[in-house]
Parts: sequence; C-alpha cells; structure tokens
Amino acid sequence: MGIHFATFGRCPDDPATVLWRVHDESHPPVTVLSGRMENVPGLKAPHMIEDDLRRLLAVEHPAVWNQIGAYRQAVRPPATPPCGRLRCATATRHTHRVYKPGDVVALTAGDPQESPQAWPFPFWAIVGERSEDDAGRVGICVDIGVGRRRHFVGPQEIRRLRPDEMVITPSTG
Repeated sequence: MGIHFATFGRCPDDPATVLWRVHDESHPPVTVLSGRMENVPGLKAPHMIEDDLRRLLAVEHPAVWNQIGAYRQAVRPPATPPCGRLRCATATRHTHRVYKPGDVVALTAGDPQESPQAWPFPFWAIVGERSEDDAGRVGICVDIGVGRRRHFVGPQEIRRLRPDEMVITPSTG
C-alpha cells in the first residue's frame, strides 16, 4: 500500500456533519476507512476539523494513522447552471451531449467503489481549451481541481456530475 490520504468535507444535507474518508494514493476508489463527525460547528475552520480528525484517527485507528500522508478538504465543484456548463446562455432546462470547454465533470478514477452516492464530493475537473502546444496530445483536455492542473483523459475516465454533486446557480450566459 502507498500513502493514505484523509479527505473530509461538510455533508451538504446537514452542515453540522463532517464526512471523512481515507483512501490509498495509488487506488483512490478504494476506501480504507470512512466515517462522520456529528455536531461540528459551522464556523469551525478546516484546519481545526483536520486536527479533530487527526486525533480521532490516532486514537481509534493507529495502524491507518501511521500511514496518513496528507489531508485534503473535499471542495465541492464550482457553481454551475443545472446543465453543468460554467457559462451557458440557455435559460430553459436542458442537457449537453458533447463535452465542451467549461463543462464541469467528475473523474471516474476517484469515485469510491463501494457506494459513490455516500461520498458527495467528486474529484472534479473542468473541460479545458486545447492550445497549439497540445495539438499532438490524445484525449480530452481537463483542468483538475482548484489548482487547475492540466491533464488529458479518455472519455471513459470522466462522467457528468450527478445532480446531488452539483452546486446549482442560475445561467450566466
């Protein structure tokens, strides 16, 4: 096994609940441990939640605790209209069949295998624009996460966000 990552985020249905998940760096879909912390104040900073999670893992799961390499806050995807495209001029309900720049997608390699619906924080990316330097690259250009790390993936490696994973706002044509 490689390094374990502990990822955590506030449950969208109940902001007082924090969900956490530990996974292996080389196999993100495989959950090593998971759980929830109840009654976490809404104003509690992420680094304080991380400290609480660190204490919980050290006491209750010492074997896994020794392999934790990094903590990440599970950041929800950026707000989009219901169709999932960052800037869409269509105000009526609709979907898009083809991936185009600005589409917010989930990376299937990060989906937990056991029950993806129980983990509402997808590894997300935004379909990017190809530059002249990318002409020889094969695959769909995506910018991954908040840091916008550029990567090329096959169509089977991405999926549309499920409605419960999306942060919905009105269209910004």
